Amino acid sequence: MSEVKFNYIVLKLLLFAVFLIFGWILSKTKSNKTYWIIAFIPILTFGFVEGLRFGRMIDYNLYYFRYIDIGQGVIEEQYEPLFLLICYTLYNCGVPYYIFIFLQCSFLMFSTIMLMKNYREIVAYALPFIPFLFLMNENFIRWYLAFSFILLSVNALIQDKKNVSWVWAICGVLVHFGFFFYFFFLLCHKFFNRVTIKPIYSICLVFAATFLFSITNMRILIIISDFLLSIGIGNLSNDLNFYLNNMAQIIQGDMGTLGILEERSFSNNVRTLLACIPVIYYGHRYVKLYKSGVYIYNLFVIGAICNPIFTSVELLGRISGSLLFFICIIAGIVFTRLLTKQTLRHHFFAFMICSLSFFASCWPSISIAFRYTYDMEMLFIWDAGSRKYLPY
Repeated sequence: MSEVKFNYIVLKLLLFAVFLIFGWILSKTKSNKTYWIIAFIPILTFGFVEGLRFGRMIDYNLYYFRYIDIGQGVIEEQYEPLFLLICYTLYNCGVPYYIFIFLQCSFLMFSTIMLMKNYREIVAYALPFIPFLFLMNENFIRWYLAFSFILLSVNALIQDKKNVSWVWAICGVLVHFGFFFYFFFLLCHKFFNRVTIKPIYSICLVFAATFLFSITNMRILIIISDFLLSIGIGNLSNDLNFYLNNMAQIIQGDMGTLGILEERSFSNNVRTLLACIPVIYYGHRYVKLYKSGVYIYNLFVIGAICNPIFTSVELLGRISGSLLFFICIIAGIVFTRLLTKQTLRHHFFAFMICSLSFFASCWPSISIAFRYTYDMEMLFIWDAGSRKYLPY
């Protein structure tokens, strides 16, 4: 085993261990001051392990040039205004590209832990989900920078700061127009915080989406795209206009990496079902006890239903994955209530099902440490030498 691979495995496992240990510690904190002092450790660890990766996937290397061009005022592509402002400001403050990536990762984790603070007692079971849920942050840098603002929007919504929630949501859209869809959920917050699909129906839809439906059958997406174009939404961004105009080709797999990707394996589908179904079933019982719990539950359920279909298409998979993220909150609620000695004594079956679900949810956060084969896929900034990026 090379030194590069050894370092990568150790740091990835360390990240999971820190989230597991400090998630438990955070769940026991009594004051906000103590919470944030302790939260500094997982935030910094995530920023260090994920933010100091070098040459990770294609976008890391592409955005090196974009960061420089934006900073120097040489903009050949149209980007959202807040993303331009962030890059321009950091570059002209002398921040190198790899520190920009470190800050993006740290901000993402800060926003996550800020959201979890509303449900402090569940953080022990919620935080270990994060390394896997943010796996594609390795590539979709601008998307997850925008998602950080969306998480702050949800946090403000939970605290009944609706105007602040809209400000954060607009910031997210002004970093990546792809999050325009979140305005719908924000507008319909009262409805989504009151009504849920019965678990039996949700579970059946998840099964059907996993094993029966295909993205090529989702003609409704073309209808929605045509409607959005007709009301001028495509004028907001060249990229958005391109995606909407080419939705038919995207879902048919005729748009390269934007089209249909490799289908998920059967074993991965089964693991996902083991992770989601107990959370859907038991979560329905408890979410009404938590502020905006029904709203977050609905976001997760919609993500769980759409993700098996959308995940085969890069563009749509980002949207469903953003909604599926909220499994960490709902699963945290479920496992906090059911993985107890009392549940073991009186509801052994529920305890075992939830234990299996927790393991299925956390396993990807461990297995990703062994994901890569070649050293070039596992480099950190100290392995870069004089290189600023890798060929792509």
